[in-house]
Amino acid sequence: MKDTVSYGLSRTLNMGDFESTKLHVGVSMEVEDKVSKDEVEKVYKRIKSFVDEKIEEEERKWKK
Repeated sequence: MKDTVSYGLSRTLNMGDFESTKLHVGVSMEVEDKVSKDEVEKVYKRIKSFVDEKIEEEERKWKK
């Protein structure tokens, strides 16, 4: 049996003229159910870092 570690982040951007767009980036990663809490924390930090970086990247694209 495996467990899943997930992290997602959404942002709503004001595009002007009463228009907006919503961005969402999320990642889920399976981990063995017998891994330590420290190992789960490492996986969480890794996917959080990835998602945070990607949402910033997407936001820059939309703000051009």
